[in-house]
Amino acid sequence: MEATTVDPFGGGTLLITPENNVIGWEQSLSGYTVPKVEEIAIEKPKLPVVSFILLILAAILLILPGKKYKNAAVIFAGIALCAYPFLRFSLNIGLINQWKPSVERSTKIIDGLLTNVYRSFDYRNEEAVYDRLAISVMGDQLTQTYIEQRKGLEIENRGGASAKVDDVDVFKIHNVYARENNDYGIETSWTINGSVSHFGHMHYRQNRYRAIIWITPYEGNWKIREMEIMEETRLL
Repeated sequence: MEATTVDPFGGGTLLITPENNVIGWEQSLSGYTVPKVEEIAIEKPKLPVVSFILLILAAILLILPGKKYKNAAVIFAGIALCAYPFLRFSLNIGLINQWKPSVERSTKIIDGLLTNVYRSFDYRNEEAVYDRLAISVMGDQLTQTYIEQRKGLEIENRGGASAKVDDVDVFKIHNVYARENNDYGIETSWTINGSVSHFGHMHYRQNRYRAIIWITPYEGNWKIREMEIMEETRLL
């Protein structure tokens, strides 16, 4: 009979017989650690508060009579313009903090959340997988993501097959939508590159997806609430 050894970098197949019934192999995991799954924090927008205050003061001075006030208003306005790109601060104001994320920020959010989802499956313990998924996914989508991604990554368990995602590439944000409950739908396309090891061989895989991923702010972090897959294509 055949026995297969598998690790994140590959695997091998050994022939086991009654006479040769001892398995020996050399591990290749020195220094290897399972990638961390970390929360994706909400970044509060930084506003040019100093410039706003100076412009308000300049507007007030312009109303006042006297040349000296007009000159001071010009000086304040000039300082405000110079400070605008540099003196910015985050404010803990609910309405401001819930602004729709930009395309650039959406790319970082989705890349981080999707990477977390796939990295969660680097763990072999089912409870550990679920707990790490819960860092980035919430509600009914948590269970659904767990089941669907398991199906998407697994192949028949012949020879101890193991699937691993190596890289996630969010290459386009098509649109960003907003709901009244502060959820944001990010229509995006991404590819995953990975490998499947079985019978001592490694096969590379590349899939492309397009979906609307609804994210929601929860306790200072972003989480996936819903995922609507629009397109799934096997590239390799």
